[in-house]
Amino acid sequence: MRLLLYLWVMVIAAHGQPKKISELNPGSIENISVDRLGNFYLILKNSVIQKYNPDGELLAESKPMEAKKINVEAWNPLQIVVHSPDSFHYHILDHELQNERIVVLDSSLAIFPHLISPGYESSLWIIDGADQSLKRIESLQKGLTYESKLQAPGWDDDPNIIQIREYQNMIFLLDTESGISMFTSLGKLVRSIEERNIKYFNFMGEELYFLKDNKIILFDLYTEETRELKIEGDCIFALITDERLILVKKDTVEIFEYFLQ
Repeated sequence: MRLLLYLWVMVIAAHGQPKKISELNPGSIENISVDRLGNFYLILKNSVIQKYNPDGELLAESKPMEAKKINVEAWNPLQIVVHSPDSFHYHILDHELQNERIVVLDSSLAIFPHLISPGYESSLWIIDGADQSLKRIESLQKGLTYESKLQAPGWDDDPNIIQIREYQNMIFLLDTESGISMFTSLGKLVRSIEERNIKYFNFMGEELYFLKDNKIILFDLYTEETRELKIEGDCIFALITDERLILVKKDTVEIFEYFLQ
């Protein structure tokens, strides 16, 4: 049985209104990322990446590549992966957003590397846009170690997959039309969250969370229980860290002191 808990109301009752500690005005925000230390990253419309600490202090800024659109995965703050869907190479940045190295993908590994995300133990996950297959590269030296043509509820022949992430021995894919699909490391579908127009998801402990209709939905990966955190204002992205709630609007960011229970 699915459990709906209205966390915002509960937290206000127990601790009072979450304390707003900072507001940022960086400009037009296209995407976000967050690392495991609680630092968050804003990807601006001009493909500039800005890194902030949990209090909203700007730590670094970089534009590693000229591209109309870039994807950034920063969960490992020492090896941040930046890729453009139009490119056959990707950048690995250090904690100061400096180019550590540029890696070129051979066409034998992916005909059209639409999406790239780092995995555990230096592996790499790729969505090959040529046939919408999922591929895993253990290393460039060892080459391709896994390939699967994945299918999930609501997918058509050309799904619009915008995010991929490995977490707790599962692979998570976000398609804008059908929602979030969870697979085993062998490509078997575990379950799907069928929601349209999700722009981003992330994890907090054993829960996956995403923003939908001014609510943060938290989905327990093991019990499948769901709870909701109501938020105010028209947000396009939201992040939850150990001590912060970060609400991203079109060109502003609000940071709250917040402890998820």
